[in-house]
Amino acid sequence: SISTESTFFFKLKLSVRLTFRLILTIFGAVLGSAQYGYNLGVINSPELLIKEFIKESIFRRYGTQLTDNTVRILWALTVSIFAVGGCCGGLLARRVATQFGRKRGCLLNVCLGVVASFLMFLSRRVDSIEAVVVARFIFGCHCGAYNGLVPMYLSEISKSSTRGGIGVVHQVGIVVGLLSSQLLAFPDVFGTSDKWDILLGLAIVPCLLQAAILPFCPESPRFLLINKGDEKQCNEALQTLRGQEDVELEMLEIKQEMSSCGQQVSVLNLFRKAHLRRPTMIAIILQFSLQFSGIGGIFFYSTSLFKVISGSQTIATYTTGAVGGVMLMTSIVSIPLMDKLGRRTSQLIGLAGMAVCGVMITVSLRFLEQISWLNVASIVCVLSYVIFFTLGP
Repeated sequence: SISTESTFFFKLKLSVRLTFRLILTIFGAVLGSAQYGYNLGVINSPELLIKEFIKESIFRRYGTQLTDNTVRILWALTVSIFAVGGCCGGLLARRVATQFGRKRGCLLNVCLGVVASFLMFLSRRVDSIEAVVVARFIFGCHCGAYNGLVPMYLSEISKSSTRGGIGVVHQVGIVVGLLSSQLLAFPDVFGTSDKWDILLGLAIVPCLLQAAILPFCPESPRFLLINKGDEKQCNEALQTLRGQEDVELEMLEIKQEMSSCGQQVSVLNLFRKAHLRRPTMIAIILQFSLQFSGIGGIFFYSTSLFKVISGSQTIATYTTGAVGGVMLMTSIVSIPLMDKLGRRTSQLIGLAGMAVCGVMITVSLRFLEQISWLNVASIVCVLSYVIFFTLGP
């Protein structure tokens, strides 16, 4: 049939474009995405273990018995300082990418991850909650930088025809990292009082893998030509990525992009110039809807939420793992679905679904004690909320 033939030629065309070196480069870059996802979710399940460590550590060192409220404040600091670091790393990402390049920027960023991982490994051994807080801040800087560097690198090593599909790999990498952190946090693995520091420190694994892989990957061709003005290295990078000698058309495309860049636009001019104002506002609203969607509460506190719903810490831990699994499956399904529905429609469906699920979660939690079956309904609503988030924002 026609559809079968078109599918075959699409796969054949895609296999030609996705050379071994391109796949290796994508994998090396996406390890940064996985790192972000891992650190986003790893703090969730061991909440009670770390709170107990805070109490015991402060008592052993200072002889002070902390109140539950003080422990909650210190725990909130440990969780939220990751976002503070993320802001710092995100702001620096563009400068690092421009000065050092996308690949070298990722390699330099590995150093932050290694330092933070060692602090996590040492925290329980030196009896220091301060080490955990500092490590979380460094991890925030580390992951914030990756969130800028990785999508940039992925988009610039791919052809315009495959850029959309390869760009989604960043999101899939984040979800894989998130799911990994939740699976490793099970009590049978590292979710115990004597292993939670190992769980937090295992973020060193993607760092070391990336440090081993990226040196064998080419730099972004666009960076080499547009930022460095090195046509020869750009040509060599394209030949390595495409697995062919003839890359003149793509070189021409980058040169046209270079000539159309012109001078850089200031932040104020994004709002002053009429033709830039609308896309700028759309970008701001999209980011606003993402950051204020409430998904952070699921990432950081779903174990606590599921414990309230189910009354069991074990059920809560395993249900948190289910959240990661649902996100991964939905991310994979959303790749072809996004192309079929379009970005705008996917965004609207996701936000509408999250709004409905958010109301249902609130109502379910409000009447949880009065109606017994609402505990199951609450869990279903949370999982549905995650599905709509993955489809949309």
